[in-house]
Order: sequence, then C-alpha cells, then structure tokens
Amino acid sequence: KPLRPPPGKGPLEDLRQESRANGVTAVCAIQTSTFYRFDNRYILDSSKANPDWVAGVCTLDPDNPRSPSLLVKYAREYGIRGMRSIAAEGKQLDHPGVRALWKTALDEGLVINVLIGPELADQADRLLGQFSSLPVVLDHCLNPAAGPNLEPTLRKVIHLSRHKNLHAKLTFVATGSSTGFPCADMHEACLRVADAFGAER
Repeated sequence: KPLRPPPGKGPLEDLRQESRANGVTAVCAIQTSTFYRFDNRYILDSSKANPDWVAGVCTLDPDNPRSPSLLVKYAREYGIRGMRSIAAEGKQLDHPGVRALWKTALDEGLVINVLIGPELADQADRLLGQFSSLPVVLDHCLNPAAGPNLEPTLRKVIHLSRHKNLHAKLTFVATGSSTGFPCADMHEACLRVADAFGAER
C-alpha cells in the first residue's frame, strides 16, 4: 500500500497563513518523494510563484540520466534552491548518478539535502570529502531514534560533523522520540549534535 499524505490542510496558501500568524518569514519546502516520487510539479510551481518566501527543494532520481539536466532546468526556470539527494538503486550513495547530481548542484550554486540512514554514513563521508565546497544538509541527521541504536547513530552523525560544508537538520527530535511532545528523550541527543556542528551549522 503506498504511503499517503497525512490528514489535514496542505495548500500553500494555508502554509503562508500559518507562517504569518507565527512570525515566520520564509520556508524551505521539500519534495516528498515517498508519495509523489519524482513528480516535482507542485514544488516547482510553488517556488516560481513565491520566490520571496519559498525556498524549494526538489527530489530527483539518481538512476535517471536525465536528472542532472532537469536539476539545471528547475534551478534556472523555477528558482529551485536545492535538491534532496537519495541513494541510487541498490542503496548506493557513492554512485555515478548521485555524483552527477551533486556536481550539477555545485555548478548551479544549489544546496544538497542528503537523506540517508546510518548504514550509508561511510559513503556520505567519502562524498563530503570530495565535494568539500558544496553546501550539504544532513536531512534528519541519519534519523536517530530513542532506543538501542541511538548511540551508534549519534556517533556517526558526530563523526560526519568534521566536514565544514555539512549542516545539521534537527528534525529527528520529533521523529525519533518514543514519548511524543515535548520529546524529552531526544533532548540530550539534539544538544550533542548542536554542540558537534556549532550554532553556525
């Protein structure tokens, strides 16, 4: 059964209203490939129509040889600011298709959001060293979660923090918690990641 969007409101107009009500002046909108796969039309149109407050991040298929040219088109014609990078077929991040997309992002001045689990941390380590001038966000920080795998996952995240072009996305606090809001079981982990990366990253 395919993944479905969560219930509730979803139009961009509602996001803008919610943002304004809470003093948020800009948003990073990321293509959700779990449901929409590589159909980026909504994020592209939203980014182009709202360049003043939406930074759009597309998701492209590293196994499709057309993806690098699509990334160029999306950046130049729609104002896309970044790309969520996923593993190629066979769960390979250190892969020619991924490398081609990272090189295109570097050439176009885009940001990479790399979405991987801890099993691909070593491959990410290699790529980060080879693309040291490319801004990269560690999407969900390898998805650490409360439980027996928390410590080994955190060690990998902290090891990756030595790459100065890597930035931490701390969204794992909510997704990794086993207790729910205020996610107290993930506070220490979050502080350790923030300490490793520093406030500027």
